[in-house]
Amino acid sequence: MMDEDGDGIITKPEFLNYVLRNRKNVKANNIGSYFTKVLDPQNFRSLAESTSDNEIRFLVDKIFSSVDKDNNGSWSFDEVKDMVTMLA
Repeated sequence: MMDEDGDGIITKPEFLNYVLRNRKNVKANNIGSYFTKVLDPQNFRSLAESTSDNEIRFLVDKIFSSVDKDNNGSWSFDEVKDMVTMLA
């Protein structure tokens, strides 16, 4: 679950923790299918396949800011819903 504290918003640290936690749990031959269901593979393939913590942090910053439309440092339900709708 991305929203670690259950407050209804996703902060950048929560997103980063989610990516790092799930990257380590996804087998190499299943990375594409896992992230295809959740995120746009074209935008997130590098994130899913990265083994570099620095690259992951860079990509998380880039992705997070593109979804955080109101620039308040967190993802609201509506921002996540809009992202998922765009990727569907």
